[in-house]
Amino acid sequence: MRTLLLTSLFCLCASAQVRFEDITKGPSENWLTYAGNYQGWRYSPLKKITVDNAGSLAPKWVYHVPNAKGLRTSPLVYKGVMYVTNSNSMYALDAQSGRLIWQYLDTRAKGQGVNRGSAILGDRVYFTSNDNYLTALDRQTGALIFAKNFADAGKGISSTSAPLIVKDKVIVGSAGGDSGMRGFVAALSAATGEEIWRTYTVPAKGEKGSETWGDLLEWGGGATWLSGTFDPETNTLYWTTGNPWPDFTGKARSGDNLYTCSLVALDLETGKWKWHFQFTPHDTHDWDAQSWPVLIDMEFRGKMRKVVLHANRNGFFYVLDRTTGEFLRATKLIDKVTWASGIDDKGAPILIPGMDPSPDGKWVCRTKWHPERAYTLYVVSRPDATGARSWLSVGHATSSSLSIDPAVALLVGETAVVFASTVPADSKSDLVRH
Repeated sequence: MRTLLLTSLFCLCASAQVRFEDITKGPSENWLTYAGNYQGWRYSPLKKITVDNAGSLAPKWVYHVPNAKGLRTSPLVYKGVMYVTNSNSMYALDAQSGRLIWQYLDTRAKGQGVNRGSAILGDRVYFTSNDNYLTALDRQTGALIFAKNFADAGKGISSTSAPLIVKDKVIVGSAGGDSGMRGFVAALSAATGEEIWRTYTVPAKGEKGSETWGDLLEWGGGATWLSGTFDPETNTLYWTTGNPWPDFTGKARSGDNLYTCSLVALDLETGKWKWHFQFTPHDTHDWDAQSWPVLIDMEFRGKMRKVVLHANRNGFFYVLDRTTGEFLRATKLIDKVTWASGIDDKGAPILIPGMDPSPDGKWVCRTKWHPERAYTLYVVSRPDATGARSWLSVGHATSSSLSIDPAVALLVGETAVVFASTVPADSKSDLVRH
């Protein structure tokens, strides 16, 4: 009888599969996609941890991921199992104890690089290797189901992002824009890994937008190294794009360099372009748009709007209509923005002349001497090359209508700064400092 009961329980557990509808519901005791839900809220509704007891939290277990030199993974959790990735590898851990259940290492993979996470659907977990193989594993045993190549590493393309699974598709991006490549978003079959569609973020010669470039179209950048978000109502993917290449000089790529440093809206089924919005035309500061787009419904100037929020590396916080791409609002994300005086009514930056990088530098602040520190601090521009914010998680708390953005001020010897930003309908400032 006991054997029968245990066998029945095992079969029940084994038969449980993650459905698209489960991911659509958003997080509960399970965390089934990179940002928690398709809208990119990064917010858990669980209530056992409160303001009153947070101070008593203590470590319960620690698992040292082998050969980890800087983990950037966001674990998934399903049925008490945590799935963690490292470069070319995945680990399944008991979330209660930290016990290793299984591990998978892709010994075939060429090169090492960061990896930001995995995806889950049915009885499979998925991740991408550094050399652009989509790998599907049995989520209970770690057995290899398939490994399918989707990009040529010899052309400067690598893969660092967590795949995004929507319906029967695995959406993957591309990395490598700082050394020259042509960025893309691709949809692969969750069943076989075969390509369904591919949309490039830099146009080919003769295509619309190619007139905004010089001769570097094939190597123009526009990488897509962070996962996107998805609107189930409109069947639309939202994906941000990276900087143009070469990063810090624009002489060989005159024009706006579409569609780099942008947010693009794509049809899930076909990859067809719906709209785009470029945050930083002709970027010469390496301010790619790799901060995922947060989807919310909110009142704006007396009318409910379906919007997308984006905290950009260029120092501004944007609100766009996510159905049409219409620019609605932008405010400063940090106090000191020295490359643009603001954003105009159409969403274009109002440039401050003479702020492009040069061999001699563009000094905009006087030298600061800290008597307690043995160095002189120079400030070249605001934001600097690291940007006002990057891929670090943005969270939207539905209970308070706050979007929490862990923007980091990378001044030597200073501490990180966290902004809590609201999006009121008509106030002059959208930012509240904490």
